[in-house]
Amino acid sequence: MIRIKKITVNEEKCTGCRICELVCSVKNDFVYNPELSRIVKLLEGLPENLSTIVCQQCPDAPCIESCPVSAIYSDDENGIIKIDSEKCIGCKKCVQACPYNAMFFNEKIKKSFKCEFCGGEPACVKKCPTDAISILEF
Repeated sequence: MIRIKKITVNEEKCTGCRICELVCSVKNDFVYNPELSRIVKLLEGLPENLSTIVCQQCPDAPCIESCPVSAIYSDDENGIIKIDSEKCIGCKKCVQACPYNAMFFNEKIKKSFKCEFCGGEPACVKKCPTDAISILEF
């Protein structure tokens, strides 16, 4: 049986340092740019009002259903929802369909992107200085 994983953030431990966003963009795009973070987006606000957006790895993922070219799929090996960027046509239907706002769009390359767990070892989890980010298996 596949064990589904998702990233969880303990808001009480999070200081708002945004290291998670930076390490995510470096790991995936080789550039320090929080706009390209796939794991966590910190919304503007005071540290005590931190709000995060994290892909929930939905069992009946609306992003998969919304994709007209079947570019989004659940990996049979680990259950992580992934995007085949070669197939993505940049229609943004997945971005609109995501109930958690955890699907993003790269305007430069005109492709959708999301957290894909950095190949199994999420950089945000490894580098969070307060251990606020962890992996939950269910």
